[in-house]
Amino acid sequence: MSARSAQVIAPIAAFALTYGARKVLEKAYQGRTGHVPPDPGDLRSPILPAIGWAVSMAVVSTVIESVITRRAAVVQAQAVGAAPADVEIDSAAGPALTHG
Repeated sequence: MSARSAQVIAPIAAFALTYGARKVLEKAYQGRTGHVPPDPGDLRSPILPAIGWAVSMAVVSTVIESVITRRAAVVQAQAVGAAPADVEIDSAAGPALTHG
């Protein structure tokens, strides 16, 4: 895979995986509670479950995006033979953004 392909595919993969994870979590929530997950925008939903659901979805999507973006940085580094200027590759920890 080329470096450019990794940059294009990463956001699409993150979106698709987040969508899939959301569907799985919706089914799990419904199976556990017997109710559909609360809609944070629905004023009839109790606030605490709505906030809990929104926070859990934010955490899941952020983790997925971080993993996919880091993997894309590794693929890009392998394709061009070096990491981008703002990314350090540590074989044990994976890619990490440099500060500075």
